[in-house]
Amino acid sequence: MKNVYKLLLALFSVFAISCSEDIDPVGNFRETYILNCILNGNDSTQIAILTTNYSDKNEKPNDLSVKGADIRIWIGDSVYTFKEENFTEENENNKLLSIIYKSEKFVFNKFDTEIEIEALLKNGKRIKGYSNTPSNVIFDKENSTTIIPGPNEFFNLQWKGENVRQYFARLRIIYTEVESGSIQKKIEVPVNLNNNAPVFSEPDNSNSLITSKTAIDFAMNELSKNNNAKSDFTIYDAELDILVFDENLSNYYISTHKELDAFSVQVDQIDFSNIEGGYGVFASALKINQPIRIERSYIESFGYKDGTPD
Repeated sequence: MKNVYKLLLALFSVFAISCSEDIDPVGNFRETYILNCILNGNDSTQIAILTTNYSDKNEKPNDLSVKGADIRIWIGDSVYTFKEENFTEENENNKLLSIIYKSEKFVFNKFDTEIEIEALLKNGKRIKGYSNTPSNVIFDKENSTTIIPGPNEFFNLQWKGENVRQYFARLRIIYTEVESGSIQKKIEVPVNLNNNAPVFSEPDNSNSLITSKTAIDFAMNELSKNNNAKSDFTIYDAELDILVFDENLSNYYISTHKELDAFSVQVDQIDFSNIEGGYGVFASALKINQPIRIERSYIESFGYKDGTPD
């Protein structure tokens, strides 16, 4: 959810700047509405942001929030409504966002499913967006290294998917530390090291994630860098997370040419919009998880306890 918040706030900045001078051919100001919603299929809470380039209607002159809208999403036969929630965010251009729309108890975990969003404004205007949830992907066990650290220097994980343009894959090690009790933590394995500095994966269209034993060793050492008592740590399985983008999220990401893990976007132009009656992005992403085993001898070589299943 944290990353979705970041992306939606970044989209708020993009469209606030791009639509701030929306002028028709005869020089008259034209009010524009912007609806952004990125559905996260692995979260029961979803967020929508509805703004305008005309802020004089609000109490604060720099507040671009649109209040009092009826926002709904259709997924198959299910309908989800959104409620207003107070919120405070001011971007670098002093544009204020004071309202977000939130829907809870959201059930969204189906691949290849049509989805629709509609915002009915108090003035009767309707804004709509359509998308399809991503196509499913399947872990390719036969062509993957399935046990850490593996027999070779490079560690290769692959998957199969049809009609998918962008993935965001990460390999993470699961562990606990005595001071945190039974709360499991995760540390991401970099894909490479640059002068001993970790380089992490970014979204791309590749159906594989390749890292190295050196990078895995780096993550294993990094998780205990602030505690010399190695026996305080118990290592469990690792996991491969694959975030699968739908077509609209892929198109948006490609249009910005920015790294999605930082959720930073270009803020000087609109390169992609799929909202009818306004601007914005309506898209979705679903995540799959694949457990990856870790050898007991490898865990114990760092002084850690082995917590992997028998």
